[in-house]
Amino acid sequence: MKRFSGYLFWALLLFLSACSIDNTMYNAQKYFASAMERPLSANGRPTPQAVAEYTKTIQKCGIILSEDPDGKQADDALFLMARALYYKKNSAFQAKDAFESLIQGYPDSKYIPEAHIYLARVLRDINQAAEAKALLERFIRDPKYVDHSAEALLVLADFEIQDGDHTKAQYWLERIVNNHKNTKESNEAFFLLGKSYYEQKNYQKSIEEFKNFINIRGINKERRLEARYYIALNYYHLGETESAYRELRYIVRNEQRPGQLSQARVLLGRVLLALGDEEKGLEELEAVTSNYPRTENSAAAYYYLGMYKYYNQGKIEEAIAQFNRVRGEYARSELADKANRISNALNQIKPNRALDITRDADAWLQNHYRRAEYFLDPLALPDSAIATYQRVISQKDSLLAQISLYQTQIDSLNLRIASMQDSIAHVQETEVETEIPNIDFKQESLTEPPDPEAVPLAESENDLPSLGKEIETENLSPEDGKETLEDIPPTIPEPDLATLEQIRDGIISEQESLGELISRFDAEILPFCYYSIYSIILDDPSYAELNQEVYEILQTQYPRNMYTRAATALKEGRIPRLIDPDYEEALASFDAALELYPPDSDSLVSRMQDFLQVEYDDLRLRANYRLGWHFSFEEPDTTRAKQYLREVLTNSEAGEYATAVRRFFDGEKYILYDSKLNTKFEETDLINGQNPPDQVAEPPEETTQTPKEQQILPSDIPAIPEIELPKPKGEVVAPLENDTEPPENMENPAEDIPSSDNQPQESEDLPHIKE
Repeated sequence: MKRFSGYLFWALLLFLSACSIDNTMYNAQKYFASAMERPLSANGRPTPQAVAEYTKTIQKCGIILSEDPDGKQADDALFLMARALYYKKNSAFQAKDAFESLIQGYPDSKYIPEAHIYLARVLRDINQAAEAKALLERFIRDPKYVDHSAEALLVLADFEIQDGDHTKAQYWLERIVNNHKNTKESNEAFFLLGKSYYEQKNYQKSIEEFKNFINIRGINKERRLEARYYIALNYYHLGETESAYRELRYIVRNEQRPGQLSQARVLLGRVLLALGDEEKGLEELEAVTSNYPRTENSAAAYYYLGMYKYYNQGKIEEAIAQFNRVRGEYARSELADKANRISNALNQIKPNRALDITRDADAWLQNHYRRAEYFLDPLALPDSAIATYQRVISQKDSLLAQISLYQTQIDSLNLRIASMQDSIAHVQETEVETEIPNIDFKQESLTEPPDPEAVPLAESENDLPSLGKEIETENLSPEDGKETLEDIPPTIPEPDLATLEQIRDGIISEQESLGELISRFDAEILPFCYYSIYSIILDDPSYAELNQEVYEILQTQYPRNMYTRAATALKEGRIPRLIDPDYEEALASFDAALELYPPDSDSLVSRMQDFLQVEYDDLRLRANYRLGWHFSFEEPDTTRAKQYLREVLTNSEAGEYATAVRRFFDGEKYILYDSKLNTKFEETDLINGQNPPDQVAEPPEETTQTPKEQQILPSDIPAIPEIELPKPKGEVVAPLENDTEPPENMENPAEDIPSSDNQPQESEDLPHIKE
C-alpha cells in the first residue's frame, strides 16, 4: 500500500509538471502571436509593446528549456525563442545561436527546414550576405528539403533584388512560378517579380506583374495595398501622375499601418507637386515630418522638400536646410548620404563675388571648375555645367577688351608725359639761352653815383602814389568784395611727371599680366573647357550639332593640344590620355637617346646636353643625372661630372635621383668609386638601390688637364699669391720740413691726405728728390 502511494505521488508530480510546461508553452505562443499581430512602427521596426511581448516569449521558452531540455516540446520552445529573437530586431547574434543550436541539437525536428531559411535571413542581417546565399543554394539542392525549396527560392530571389542582380532574381522567381503553381510562394513570386522590374526601371512591366498579383485570390488586404503602392510609384515615374494620384488616394483611405501610410503620403505629396498643386503638395510632405518624426519616411519627406525648394523654386538656402535635416531625422535612411552630398554641392555652387580673374586667376578658375563638377554630380544639371564652362570661355573676350582699354589709357598717358617733357625741355632751353648783360666796368667807374638826397623818400603809405587804387575803386561793383572762400571752386593739382610715369607703368604691368593670362587661355584653359563640354554632350543626341561644333573648334584651333587628342580618343571609343603631345615626343626621344650608349657615347652626351635646354623640368633633371653618371663611371672625368651631379643635388624636386647621387657623391667629393665599373647605364640602377661600385676606396684623383670643351669652374682656379713689388732705384720718400718728427699736439697729416684711389697717378715728368 505504501509502495502504491509512492508511485501515485510521483505520477501526480509528473502530471502537474507536464501541465506546468504546457501552460508555459501556451503563454509563450500567446505572447508571440500578439506581438506578430502588432503593426510595425513608422520606422519599420517593432513597437515597444511588441518588443515587450517578444521578451516575455523568450523568457517562457527559457523556462521550458531549463526544466526539460530533452522533453517533447524542447525543440518547439527553442524554435519559438529563436524566432522571437529574430523579430525583436535587436538580438540578431542571439537569434543566430538559437537557430544553429536547433539545427545541431535537434536534427530530427520538424522545424529544421524553416530554421535553415531563418538562419539565412539572420546571416544577411549581420552582414554575411555571401554565407546567406550559399546556405540557401545548398538547401535548395538538398533533396531532403524539396517541399520547402519554393520558400527558400523566394528568400533567395529577395536577396538578389536587394543586391541589384535582377537577372538572377527573375530566374529564381520564374522557377517558383513554373514549378510551384497555386502555392502561396508562387503568389508571392508575382509580387517580387513586380518589385524586380521596378528596380530595373522597367515600370510598365512592373505594373503588369503587380496587377497580376492583385487579381490572385487569397491575397490579404495588407499585401494588396503594398502592391497598389508600387503601381502608383511606377505611374509616377512614367509621368502618369493622374493614375498615380487615384491609386494613392485609395491607399491613404484604407491603410492603417503607420509605416505604409506615411510612405504613401510622401509619394502623394510628390505627385501633387508634379500635378502643379504646390500648396497641397508641400503641406502633405510637411505633415509627414510632423506626424511621423524620427522615421525613415519623415527623412524622405525632408529630402523631397529640399529637392523641390532647389530645383523648382531656386531657394538654395532653404533647400540646404531641408537636406541637412535628413540624416538627423533618420541616420540609416538610404537618402541620407545623397542629401548630404547635394547639400555640400549647393554650398559650393553659391556665387563668390569676391573672386576676380584679374587678381587671382587660379582661385577664380578652380571655383568655376568645381561648380561645373557639382552641377554634373550630384545635382545632375548638365546644362548648368555647360553654361559654367561657357562663362569661363567668354572671359577671354572680356580680358581682351580690358587690355584694349589699358592700351588706350597708356597712349593717353604717353601723350601727356611727352607734352610735359617737351614743356620742361623748353623751359630749360629758355633758361640756358637767357644771357646775363655785360657790364662795362671801365665806363661804370667813370659815372658818378647818384645823390641819395636827390630821391625823396615816402614817410608812410599815405605818401605813396594812389593812382592805381583810385582806378580799382572806380571799377568795383557793389557786389564785389562779398565773395567768400566757399564760392571759389577747389582746384585739383595737376600730377607731376613722376606721378604720371608711375601710373603709366602700373597700367603697363597690369596689361602684361593680362597678356600672360590670355596666353594661358589659349594654351590650357580654352582647350580644357571645350573638352569638358564635349565629354558632357558626347552621348546626348539632342546636343549633336553643338557636339560637332565643339569638336571642330578643338581640331582647327588647338590641333596639337592634349585635350584635342583626348576628345578624339573619346570619339573613337578609346580611353583618353591627358598628356602633352610635345612632351610625349620629347619623352620618346629621351628614351631613344639612352640607347645610344655604349655604341655611340659621344652622341649620347650631345643629346643629353640638348635635353638640358628643354622646357620640361623632369627631362632636364634626368639629363643631368645621366651625364653625371656617364662622366663618373663610364668615361671618368670627375671635374666635368661634378657640375651635372651638383645640378641634381640642388634641384628641390630631384627626389630619388638626389638620393641616388648621394650614394657616391656628397656635393664636394666622391664617396664610392670603382674604376672597373664599365657596364651599360640603367637609369633605375641607383634609384632601385643598386650601388654603382662594389667596393669602397679612396676618391679618384681628379683630372688636372681640362679638355678643350670642358667648362672650368671658378673653384678649380688656384689663388694668385701676393707679390711685394720692389721700390724704384734713385727715388726716396720726401721728408717733412726740417726732417723732424711732428709735435705731439699736431694733427696726423695722413688724415688730410686723400686716398690713393682719388690721387692722380705719379707721372715720370714729376721731379724726384735725388740723393
